[in-house]
Amino acid sequence: MGPAPGACGDKKIWLKLKRLLICSSSLLNHEMRIYRSSSASNDRFSNFWNAALAYQKAKQLPLWPAYPAQRIKDEIYGGLHFSVFMPDDVLAGYFSIALADELIWGEKERGDAVYIHRICVNPDRKGNNLTTHILSWAYGYALVAGRKFIRMDTWGDNLRLVNYYITCGFRHVGNRRLGSVPDLPPHYSNANLALFENVVDSPACAERGS
Repeated sequence: MGPAPGACGDKKIWLKLKRLLICSSSLLNHEMRIYRSSSASNDRFSNFWNAALAYQKAKQLPLWPAYPAQRIKDEIYGGLHFSVFMPDDVLAGYFSIALADELIWGEKERGDAVYIHRICVNPDRKGNNLTTHILSWAYGYALVAGRKFIRMDTWGDNLRLVNYYITCGFRHVGNRRLGSVPDLPPHYSNANLALFENVVDSPACAERGS
């Protein structure tokens, strides 16, 4: 299924992105393959999400909301939701991207970044550096799309997760305490967010994209 009109820019850019999605494993990730998601995997997406939620509850970590079925459906339709597959074709996890995020990034949002959201791992395939592969892929996506930055946010109070993302190659650029943001899901209200930003033309980008 193709993206919604305007979701990924003009046709030439989308064709370049499509080629990147198909060959991302051989050029960047060496093992995993990343494709646009299909709604046929909705049940597995929900199962992975609920497993992550159960883990958060057991470890008394900040909790995700209930599975955002409509949001993910919209992302799939818009071509902004992606599935990551292991070499043996098992679904390793998924994530989504956004091309704007003013509510969290404020004045830094200038239409020049790719934002990574909702990374969710298959609980049976943990330990395969999924997040590192996603970051490598995101460098290539951003280069083709003409974006200068890759950005992501997570719970600032979960220091273990913050440090994990740093080890995966994300650059922590500070925290932001949100107030009441009616246009964001309720769990963002008064949240302390850790913000990550990688420059696409940095030496790390050249190394990952080679």
